[in-house]
Amino acid sequence: MQKPADKMAFEQDAPSLYNSSVKLQSMRDAHVLYTGQETGKSYEWIRAGSIQVVDALDAPILLGKRIKTQSCCSVSDMPIFQTVD
Repeated sequence: MQKPADKMAFEQDAPSLYNSSVKLQSMRDAHVLYTGQETGKSYEWIRAGSIQVVDALDAPILLGKRIKTQSCCSVSDMPIFQTVD
């Protein structure tokens, strides 16, 4: 049995309608609000350990965010977010 042409076209286009997502956890004890640069979606983390589902298009920019910390002997970049399953 063959599907009608219009139904086949919809099924072939369906994967492009859905974006994948990533879970990001805040590693900083701070209330963080962020608007995704790629999607314009709003995200919020209340405190350290908070997890937010983020559009995969916004995730690389968030994962690249760092806070510089300085001790008596060195300067390091600490990530603000990490991925979780």
